Amino acid sequence: MLYQKHRPIEFEQFVGNKKEVELIKNSFSNHLPHCFLFTGFPGTGKTTMALLLAHKLTEETSIYEYNSSNTNGVDTSREIIELISSPPLLGKNIVIILDEFQKASSEAQNALLKSLENTPDYVYFFICSSEPTKIITAIHSRSTIINFKPVSVDEVYKELRRIKIAEKLEVDSDILDKIAEKSEGVLRNAIVLLESVSNIVDDTDKIEYIENITEYGENSEVIELCRMIAQNVPWNTISKALINLQKAKEEPERIRRAILGYLSKCILGKVDDFTAEKLKIFLKELFNSGFPGLISECYEASNLSRGKKEKGDVF
Repeated sequence: MLYQKHRPIEFEQFVGNKKEVELIKNSFSNHLPHCFLFTGFPGTGKTTMALLLAHKLTEETSIYEYNSSNTNGVDTSREIIELISSPPLLGKNIVIILDEFQKASSEAQNALLKSLENTPDYVYFFICSSEPTKIITAIHSRSTIINFKPVSVDEVYKELRRIKIAEKLEVDSDILDKIAEKSEGVLRNAIVLLESVSNIVDDTDKIEYIENITEYGENSEVIELCRMIAQNVPWNTISKALINLQKAKEEPERIRRAILGYLSKCILGKVDDFTAEKLKIFLKELFNSGFPGLISECYEASNLSRGKKEKGDVF
């Protein structure tokens, strides 16, 4: 996945939000706060900055990442409290990254208050949230708050061009322009779109795909799933993507149509019997079968990638 491969590991590589990055960099050089609250629209760099800081602290840092979409209860808070109760056996610091923290229950948030107020010297909390108003006020008052804004179109274009050159992708400048324009300042979405359209041969089809996918408001996870199905990604990776989409309550029929449209664009302009076989799997509507039907179709497509084309091998 290009957006993970090209995640910045230095402050200078971070795209956009220059003032915010400079503030964090200066804090790191002087006295790094033990609790940051990173806020902003999804895909603007909150988790990226948390990971960058975690790795910058020292090579001997133990990093624990929790996604509150999955682990949102008091038990998780108790686990964290126990985890930081004594210095790490290996390394100098413990970093706790709490992603999508607005989804943590109020009880779970309150359970962490004492730890955030009296944080041991060896512990750092990096809290990420796209909806900070859902985080209790007491946590705001105990945190250094940094708000990440959408990236400018020019900055998105420059980063897409850099990745295009680095990866030797056959994507023209006008396509990069279109992606940068349609990404609405969300760099992650732009990079996911770039990787997706690199599989489509004809430029007209690339532009049509970008227009359609952004018109219907498909998020980066849906676009990434389309790419996974086309590129023969292993089932365990596809399965995780489906779990996240199901938890986000994305409409399965809409996802099926996105996959169908993407595979259709991939085979236009070239002979590709393998992709055509996958496309056939997604022809049946999911209004009755819902997410189980989508999971079945994706599994069948993944099985096809492993060379098991007979129906008896699917389940």
